[in-house]
Amino acid sequence: RGIVIPSPNPTPPAAQWWPKFPLADDNYYGVGGIYHADSLKTWQRQMAARKWKINVNGYADDNCTAVAKAFQKEKGLGVDGRIGRNTWNAAWTAKIT
Repeated sequence: RGIVIPSPNPTPPAAQWWPKFPLADDNYYGVGGIYHADSLKTWQRQMAARKWKINVNGYADDNCTAVAKAFQKEKGLGVDGRIGRNTWNAAWTAKIT
């Protein structure tokens, strides 16, 4: 009684089912950060799949920044137009409205 015997096969944590944020901590896509990268196309494709009108070109251009800001505002994220880890992850995990 009161003794917990660990399971020989503990349940592993759920795997992240969306693409991992491809930049190092404290980095982001957008003004003052990474302006162009093929990896940004992954986020842009996801936003297009969510029915946002976005250019899928790998550039953090005015269109991309405007979409990021609108998405951040809608989802209650910090609104700065930068695509960092939280904005990246929300593209896969936030409810589609």
